[in-house]
Amino acid sequence: RLWRRLRGVRGRRISAPPLATYTGDPELRLYLGVALLATGVFFVGLLRAGEETWEGLRHAAFQAVAIITTSGFATDDFDAWSDFSRMFLLLLMFCGGCVGSTAGSIKILRWVILLRKTPLAVRAVAQPHTEMRVRVGPRAVPASLSGTIGEFVLFFVGLALAGALVLIALGMDPLTALSASAASVTNVGPGLGGVGPTASYAAVPAAGKLMLSALMVVGRLEVVTVAVLLLGPLRSLRFRLRSLVG
Repeated sequence: RLWRRLRGVRGRRISAPPLATYTGDPELRLYLGVALLATGVFFVGLLRAGEETWEGLRHAAFQAVAIITTSGFATDDFDAWSDFSRMFLLLLMFCGGCVGSTAGSIKILRWVILLRKTPLAVRAVAQPHTEMRVRVGPRAVPASLSGTIGEFVLFFVGLALAGALVLIALGMDPLTALSASAASVTNVGPGLGGVGPTASYAAVPAAGKLMLSALMVVGRLEVVTVAVLLLGPLRSLRFRLRSLVG
């Protein structure tokens, strides 16, 4: 039976989807737009620093793609770049790849939904009785999904900030602490300062390494999964505390 099916498939014509299928995808457009914008920002910074044209373009493009895909590779010491390029790179860590990819971080589709949801939320203040749905391409995003995007992004960024505060409390400088926490929760890898591409996490205190390892797991599982797993034990602990107090 399998052989008959394979023979039937062999005779069919396999055609690729039209180009408009890809160019009309808002997720892909934003993904490519962010990658090109990051490449341009890094390239201009390298040119102003005296880098050769083609060498600077190669470093800028590679580093932009490496950060947005959270692969963690580096062909240049981006910690030695301009302050603007480094801060832009830090923000780029929170973009992530497309949904369905193995990239970490927040993911581009969530940013698409959030960017389209924000103006609708402003319009809803002026028109509270109007039903407004976020659309991605021809499909409408369910309200149950679009309503949680903002909370997800806030929780994700909040984890990075909380991790940075813990590292600062352990004696690390603010830039190294913030970039290390962001690079861990987004699964990018190298950060800035003491954890830059030419350095390592060896100088991070043991407690900080445990915390960063936990952030990597939580970020890899995209926060919500861990929150659901912890919801049951936290409820049980809360019930026990109430019974002890009562």
